Amino acid sequence: MYKYTLVSTINHHIYINMIKISNLISEKFEIPPDLQKQLENTVYSALGYILYPQIDKLKKKLFDSNEINNKSYVSLKNVISTIRMMTESGGGNTKFTFTDVFVSGYFSITTAKEITKKIKITVEKSGNEIYVESDEKKEKNFPNFVISKDYAGWDLKRINDFWKQLDDDYNKSKKEFDNKIILIEQLKRKLDNWKILDKPKKPKIHPDNQRMVWVYEKETPDGQKYDHYFRTVLNKKEDSYELPNHFQSSSNPPYIVQTIYLDKIDINNVSSITWFLQQTNNTIITAKHEGRHLLQHYNSINNKLSGDIYGGPKKNLTHGFNTDVRGINPDGSIITPKTWKDVGDIEKKVLHPHRDVEFKTNLYDYKDEIETVLNQHIPKKKWKEAFRNLLLYTIGKLNYSEFTKTFRYDISWSHTTTYKHLKELYINDRPKFNQMVKELYKLIFNQ
Repeated sequence: MYKYTLVSTINHHIYINMIKISNLISEKFEIPPDLQKQLENTVYSALGYILYPQIDKLKKKLFDSNEINNKSYVSLKNVISTIRMMTESGGGNTKFTFTDVFVSGYFSITTAKEITKKIKITVEKSGNEIYVESDEKKEKNFPNFVISKDYAGWDLKRINDFWKQLDDDYNKSKKEFDNKIILIEQLKRKLDNWKILDKPKKPKIHPDNQRMVWVYEKETPDGQKYDHYFRTVLNKKEDSYELPNHFQSSSNPPYIVQTIYLDKIDINNVSSITWFLQQTNNTIITAKHEGRHLLQHYNSINNKLSGDIYGGPKKNLTHGFNTDVRGINPDGSIITPKTWKDVGDIEKKVLHPHRDVEFKTNLYDYKDEIETVLNQHIPKKKWKEAFRNLLLYTIGKLNYSEFTKTFRYDISWSHTTTYKHLKELYINDRPKFNQMVKELYKLIFNQ
């Protein structure tokens, strides 16, 4: 029995070729709906517990900034009112000193404390000349207002223009503050609702890295136990150690580890509930991926695959047997290209996404990304040709101008994880790339 599918690169072209159905891997990783819902609820609960304290911190910061902005507005108005009075009163000699004037380049609703300075301003009138001097000599604070004493160009138009600009900026910040507070309250309610979807145990010390993390002790709907860990770090730079492997021995429950990068879900920058849900959706995608690893683990045990992995590549394409790519050292060990080696892995495997254990589980992530890109640009009846063009562009066999005849913008594709990983596979492991393309074609087009 034969099926049509994309298969290989010959003469620099990917083309449709006849391949045996036996060349495809039959193992499936569709997550049962009840397990998928369980994974989603656990993620939402963890995000609720992790992000709720940040909401409270942001709310306090908003009110602190608002208070500083109010002081700044009032103190600046006092100064400018005095200058206006001096300008309208004609000649004479007068001097006023303001000791607590709060100035910054703008009214910030979140960082007022960081950018606002308390300074002293002296306003002096000598005849018809008015001088303004501050102990802050730089002219970066409200341009043309806080200046050095050698300037004496104040007039009513300039004063009124500054007054209006000050009012406009302040009122804009007040509106922004009010909108942000409303958004914060909406987020608090949402996070509160998420927290009750699941209940974590007390934070534990993770066995692999000795860091405290949230942990959920779970059981799949068919009775298989597993632990679901959530660790938080500020950003990628702080995340300096390797995540543990997905699998443990069959005598212990496997565990899922998800890392929440706080800079990726920055509560300070939340602009809408929609934006927030888009940012957290990546955590759901990761949970589904890890859920497939659970299926992989249990199927490997149930099928008694000693030394093999359920859902790995064909045996001749696995790390230990893919000699077409890696070759053999004189001592019989496998050669791994320097650009392909995961330097943080003690077993000298390839980069994490391309390890044997990730082969089939990644396919479903790639499928989702490819279908999202195709849906944005292409009618369903033209998907196969468009799929071919995505691949040709990825491996550098279709130039940008030709690519944009099918896809108006390439940014939605070339910024995807799938594009990056397929390109790496094509450069470093052509046989596995060819097999990946076959599997993707079968998955997307139900062949």
